[in-house]
Amino acid sequence: MIGWLCFLALAVAAGLAVPVQLRLAARGSVQRVDQAPAAPCALVLGARLASPGIPSALLLDRLEVGLELLQSGKVPRLLLSGLGNGPLDEVTPMRDWLVSYGVDPKRLALDREGTRTIESLRRAQGVFGESRLLVVTNHFHLPRTLFLARRLGLDAVGVPATARRMTARGAARNALREWFAQHKAIWEASRFPRGGASSGSAGQRL
Repeated sequence: MIGWLCFLALAVAAGLAVPVQLRLAARGSVQRVDQAPAAPCALVLGARLASPGIPSALLLDRLEVGLELLQSGKVPRLLLSGLGNGPLDEVTPMRDWLVSYGVDPKRLALDREGTRTIESLRRAQGVFGESRLLVVTNHFHLPRTLFLARRLGLDAVGVPATARRMTARGAARNALREWFAQHKAIWEASRFPRGGASSGSAGQRL
């Protein structure tokens, strides 16, 4: 019995250690729009749609922050990264929403192969040539995102999008999902050295 209790205590401690580790890693690299440094680009990460062609509440939060960064002159362009094909296409609704608010399409770069957070970061670096950028996503997603960005050698500052429209049920669901994704991120990061990434398939989106 004591052995099982010790095992359970260790499992709980390990489960709590990873979120704390990622938050500590991101400390000092998260800034509000008005405090964020100027950068060549802001990477706006996609999120699931409410329905085909319609951004979800979480995605709208991110797009609003991206728009603020453009309007405030913090960045000259946005890189929109997410799923980009078929009814799950996130990137086209992201672009269309920004254009509807007066953004010149020439200021928008589209990454339709951002299947997961780590792939969006890899492609921002390797395909779009970004080495210094702002990263826009929701607050609960930023610690993992910045941890992966640093492991890839990116100079990244996170700009949080407050999940103002999220319900309590949605917050709980996203917290649980993010807990699993954070543990997977630690495992993935162990597979490549600091400043570089191993090649591999996109796999399940996290």
